[in-house]
Amino acid sequence: MGCGCLMVLLGASFPRLAIVLLLLFSNWFARAFEGLLIPLLGLVFLPYTVLWVSVVANWYRGQWGLMQLLLLAVALLLDFTPLIGRQLRRSR
Repeated sequence: MGCGCLMVLLGASFPRLAIVLLLLFSNWFARAFEGLLIPLLGLVFLPYTVLWVSVVANWYRGQWGLMQLLLLAVALLLDFTPLIGRQLRRSR
């Protein structure tokens, strides 16, 4: 298994750790975003979404098609699911 496959598995399981490793050891986010503000905000608030947007920028050269948009919706759902669950528990 190559390093790229390992990073995909790491990103799917531990997105915040993947963001930190990519920030420290690659220029992955430099090709996707200008500056570090968006990746750092993504580290805190929307890790799956920031990783997916950077994947589209790096692997698909920024071309957004139907598949990319559907997977963006999945990333947003993964990011917001814990928040929705907390709100539902509080309302009971």
